[in-house]
Amino acid sequence: MTSASADFEAIPLGCGRCGTQIPSALARCPECGQQMFVSPGAGVPESPREFLGANRIPASMGARTTAYLIDTALVIGSLAALLWAELALGLGLAVVFAVGVPLLALTASALLRAAGRRTPGQVLSRTTVRRRVSGHPGGFWRQLLRTTALHVSNVLLFAGAWSVLADRGRPRRGWHEKISGTTTTGSLGTAGYEVVPVPPRFAGGGDSADLPTDLIDPRQSARTLPLHSGHRPLRLRMDDGSFTDLSGSGFLGVPAVAWSGGRAEMVVVSAESALEGDTHLQFSVSGGRLWMISTGPAVGSVLDNGESVTTMRPGHPYEVGPGTVVHLGPRSFEVAG
Repeated sequence: MTSASADFEAIPLGCGRCGTQIPSALARCPECGQQMFVSPGAGVPESPREFLGANRIPASMGARTTAYLIDTALVIGSLAALLWAELALGLGLAVVFAVGVPLLALTASALLRAAGRRTPGQVLSRTTVRRRVSGHPGGFWRQLLRTTALHVSNVLLFAGAWSVLADRGRPRRGWHEKISGTTTTGSLGTAGYEVVPVPPRFAGGGDSADLPTDLIDPRQSARTLPLHSGHRPLRLRMDDGSFTDLSGSGFLGVPAVAWSGGRAEMVVVSAESALEGDTHLQFSVSGGRLWMISTGPAVGSVLDNGESVTTMRPGHPYEVGPGTVVHLGPRSFEVAG
């Protein structure tokens, strides 16, 4: 993933009120003061909704360690109780218990996580295991692979735990998580999400001068993108499992009030279409490569290529390669190529 600022043709942005052409990095029309990239808030319910970004908070090392120790202690305690009963009663089932209890614990743990549930240790430490890209619960085999790899590696001087500490990525992930495509996040509240009021930026209304939009100087941050569309489209894998093809140039993002089933919808519009809501990424497909610009000053778009995590500077073009995960507020997608 690289950034560039060559002499490419700029994608025009038009003010929805007066029609003035606006630089891509400017968040407010210089002529009439119209706010850009902020929805008027029509249709936003008054009741609180789940703020999905809470599920993306990485779990701390302390919380991860606590969950592991609690679950391990429960398994060891159960096994010890059964072995004590076996010795007292002389049932001759010591080997069955010694092998069966750990296998049963591994299977039960994988089944719980695959169903979106949590183990006792995770409940008490408020952590949860999710798929890295989509944030959804992983399937049974994925969770079984992760759990088995963790416990087997920890037999060797806690190699699984040390691999988390040694990882320099953000968030930190152990090798058992990398091979299973999962990550461990904090889960605020017993339901896995923290229910909070709609953030003020989504609610609309109020004085536009109070909104955090004038944070960048377009003379320093405005950039351009290549606009050649004579190549095959690039495919994006959305976090809900669907696919979207990109070609040419346009805008991609998450409107502030377009919610469906408790999730923010992601939209793609052409460069000639009028902007609505908080669509905040410009894109252009040129020469089989994807370029993107974050046009909103406070949206916090993030690029994750598996080796490093980069926060996109508004107005600056980035080349986004295959396998890179792009986070747009509560949603994300992977460039599949």
